[in-house]
Formats: sequence, structure tokens, C-alpha cells
Amino acid sequence: MFLKSLLIEKGIDTIRNIEFHSGLNLIIDETPNNDAKATGNNIGKTTVLKLIDFCLGAKQSIIYSDTETKKEEYELVKEFLQDNNIIITLTLVEDLKDENSKKVVVVRNFLTGKNALRLINGEHIKEKDFDKTLLSYMFPNHNAEKPTLRQIISHNIRYKDESINNTLKTLNSFASDAEYETLYLFLLGCNFDEGAKKQEILTKIKQENLYKDRLEKKQTKN
Repeated sequence: MFLKSLLIEKGIDTIRNIEFHSGLNLIIDETPNNDAKATGNNIGKTTVLKLIDFCLGAKQSIIYSDTETKKEEYELVKEFLQDNNIIITLTLVEDLKDENSKKVVVVRNFLTGKNALRLINGEHIKEKDFDKTLLSYMFPNHNAEKPTLRQIISHNIRYKDESINNTLKTLNSFASDAEYETLYLFLLGCNFDEGAKKQEILTKIKQENLYKDRLEKKQTKN
């Protein structure tokens, strides 16, 4: 599917409405040429990617947490998003040139509990079901447990140093070769529904080998 629009709202007021088109979309720096001190940094490039990622199931903390340390939070940003109930709406379409094309509209906010918004095409989705429901809309023919939606889109949405620097290995540092095998077989169009089962078996083999190593430290094989 393709990005159609990203809408940022504060109540009934629109803060920003970004429309996407077919082909290459650029975020342009409009810093005046006569301003020698202005660098064009911090104009919102990474924030746009984070907001798209947020609508596709990422945790809300990615918006107000330091990208590098991941521990430090920008309280002013967090308070602004929550106190003003900022609402993010991401619209995806199957064909940008067809007005009647299949559409997926995701709406989220930064509140928690009963006040949290997690809508997909107008239907409220529980947090534990959000990724699977969105996966069923975006990849209706994918019924296997692995790869997950977050794994599938890891190559498309890259703003962290870890995923930018690793073109092929875009998952976190703990991802196994078996997970990458399942992911890339899916991306190449190969049917492999036993990915989750294989990963489970490999995990058990690893646990058994660790147990075997612990035994052999105290006594010989004989």
C-alpha cells in the first residue's frame, strides 16, 4: 500500500496535513538563504517518519524520547501531545491514482487507558490486537505468525542509526538469522508458513546446548 496523507490535529484545528503523491516525496528545507546561522536542521524530517511509524504500531514514546539514548524523555513534548490531545491520522491506499481504491485509515493519539485512540477504518482496536489487525488490512493474504507487521515494514521506515546503517539487517540486534530468513522469504514472495515453528525449535535447541555445556563444565562426557 502507499502513503496517502498524514494529518496532525489539535481538537478541531489542523496543525499540519501532509499529502503524498506517486513517486519521490521530499521534505524541503525552506530556510532563507540570507540567514547564515540557520542550518535547516530540526525541520521535522525524522518526526514525520516517527509519526508514520507510530500509526503503524510503534510505541508512542518514540515521539518524545531521545533517539540515541532511548531513556531520556522530552517532557515538554510529551505534555504538549497529551494535554492538547494531539490526534494523528494516517491514510494508506492501494492505488494513489484511483480515488475508489482500497483505503486504510489509522487514527491514534498519545493518551493512555480508556482515553487512548487506536482506530483502524473507524473501528476501535485493543492494543494487543492492533498489529495483527493492521497486518490483515495491509497484507490480507499473509496468514502466518511470522514475519510480523513490524518486521515487514522495518526496511521501509528507517530513521534510527541502527536500521539506517544496516541495509539488510533492519531488525533489532537480538533478531536471529531464522527471523531474517522468514522475513526475506516473505518479501521475495516465497511461501513459508513454518517460520515461527522453526524459530521455536531453534530456541529450544539453543537452550539444550546451553544446558549440555553447563553439565560438561562439572564432569566429563564419560
